[in-house]
Amino acid sequence: AFSSNWTAVGTSVTWPNTNGKLQTATGSSAVAISVLWTPYSIGYVGSDTTMQYSLPSAQFITPGGQVQALTANNTALAALSFPLGADLSATIVNAPYPAYPISGYEYFILRMSSMGCEKAYWLQRFVQFTYSSSSQTLAISLGFTPTKSTVMEQVMTKLSELWCVDTDGSKPLVSTLKQRYDPDPVQAHSTVNL
Repeated sequence: AFSSNWTAVGTSVTWPNTNGKLQTATGSSAVAISVLWTPYSIGYVGSDTTMQYSLPSAQFITPGGQVQALTANNTALAALSFPLGADLSATIVNAPYPAYPISGYEYFILRMSSMGCEKAYWLQRFVQFTYSSSSQTLAISLGFTPTKSTVMEQVMTKLSELWCVDTDGSKPLVSTLKQRYDPDPVQAHSTVNL
């Protein structure tokens, strides 16, 4: 799917425009709209944008010679074929059939230390929510593949190591601060004057 000769690293690509017909667009929605309005065009967007704009997706020929179309099921199979590294990342390229040969994860990049405790607590709660069953159901409805349980377990384990710098200079694990920032809802409602 990609050559080992490709060694450039960056956040953008400058494509050659030899015939003067190259169009550029910034952001997935702009790329999708450009593809929809331009006959015989090709664009690169995620599966969620493909679903949102009802775009056709590429069919790939797998390393074994099979033709494979994009579905949520075969992107999930691709993820099962590539275990995450210690940094919780993986490059999914040339996944074996019937998996979609090129897939990828969406990532959170978190600072695991050195932030204030209240900010760290709510950040941890947000990440935990994104891996909840209701959030996974929402992700599926938006065209994303649900996160496999082994990945969720790895993320939750890593998230439990998040620590912060408290106002007194101590460095507690964020998971120990629930009572301070998120008290019991029953107790919180009983103290509210209506």
